[in-house]
Amino acid sequence: MSELRVEQRKLQAALDEADSHGFKVDDDGTVSPKNPDAVYPEDVAARKELVMQDIADRIAEAVKLATEIDERYRNTLMGLRPEDGLKVDRANAAHDAKGVDAALPSHLQGGGPPSR
Repeated sequence: MSELRVEQRKLQAALDEADSHGFKVDDDGTVSPKNPDAVYPEDVAARKELVMQDIADRIAEAVKLATEIDERYRNTLMGLRPEDGLKVDRANAAHDAKGVDAALPSHLQGGGPPSR
């Protein structure tokens, strides 16, 4: 899951940068000025276009990579199928949880750190 967090941070950084430049980001990742009627000298407008495109590219890349990671996890999870005849119910789950708890070092048993 840390892979997804990396892409989330990249996405958030791009969104923060867009906001700091006075840009808005639409749901489809399009970056545009918050005030489209503003008039800038040609060189400033050209720089703004480049920055908007760079931010849009970074957003698209982060979303693309996060989608690929999500798909990989989904495929892995979908491949985890119980054996035929395996019965999964609350009693079995509780029994398994007790077994896991018993296998843990004493300071980890009971679901958390020891009381102080």
